[in-house]
Amino acid sequence: MCPPLLFGTAAATAATSATGAFVASTAGLLGSGGAFNLATGTLTSGLFSGGAGSLFNVGSMLVQGVGQLYSGAQQSANYEYQARMAEYNRRIYENNAIMAEREAEDRADASDERIRALMGTQETRYASSGVVINQDTPLNLAINTATAGAQERLNILYSGKTSAAAARQGAVGQTAAAQNFRSSADSAFASSAIGAAGTVAKGAYEYDRRYGTAGKGLLS
Repeated sequence: MCPPLLFGTAAATAATSATGAFVASTAGLLGSGGAFNLATGTLTSGLFSGGAGSLFNVGSMLVQGVGQLYSGAQQSANYEYQARMAEYNRRIYENNAIMAEREAEDRADASDERIRALMGTQETRYASSGVVINQDTPLNLAINTATAGAQERLNILYSGKTSAAAARQGAVGQTAAAQNFRSSADSAFASSAIGAAGTVAKGAYEYDRRYGTAGKGLLS
């Protein structure tokens, strides 16, 4: 037997009534007249009071809100991916800076070796000719060769440091880009959440404005 609280009671004729009088049917929480019927239940009749259109509007409102949240989550994930790529690029720039300095040092050391070999060859040639190495032309040539070698070393190291500085500046730019992308990711999700909440609130307001009187059974 259906509980009257849930489905109400069916109408009774004079012949079937205990008092011998006609008794009208009553409504329960989820139906009326002793039968399950959400459209007539006191708890759920508000959803049906506006007809199928009101139910569609409620469903559409919820779907739109979920869609906004999903879209925001997708956009946020895209920004997060770009932030990770920026961090990856930052590490590349930092590595390039280190490699530029090391390569410059290796080239400078190789230049020093070449200059030392050249000076050794000059000394050997002058010595074999019986010329005093530490004066006049041999001395000036040795000074000039050493000076040129030192200048070449400085030029090589400066070039390496310039390349390294440019790479480190690129790393700084990628760090800033990663921070901006993460900020955009947070903003995108927050905006979608606010938009979804606004959509749901607007739908609830419109539903209450149109069907509020007939739909009080939904809330009370």
